Amino acid sequence: MTKTVGVGVSSPTASLSAGLVFSNARKPDQLAGWFYGGGASVDIGPSVGDDLVVGKDSCGETIWTNDLHVGVGIDGIPAEGHLNATYTQVEKW
Repeated sequence: MTKTVGVGVSSPTASLSAGLVFSNARKPDQLAGWFYGGGASVDIGPSVGDDLVVGKDSCGETIWTNDLHVGVGIDGIPAEGHLNATYTQVEKW
């Protein structure tokens, strides 16, 4: 199980999307800790976006995740960009 809290900034937008997350992490506990990143989405009919975050595992190895997503968006502008910082705890259950 993971618990994540984060903070970020974004241009004005609202969307509902689903996607796939890719990562170079080999074990879930490598996703624990602080990760920093950003992304963008474009509403061209469907909302299409990408998010990339990078952090370090407990051994100092650089870990990244990439989230490609598609959905529907309702915003005043056809594109948005954002930056974020998250902290994740990983627990065995």
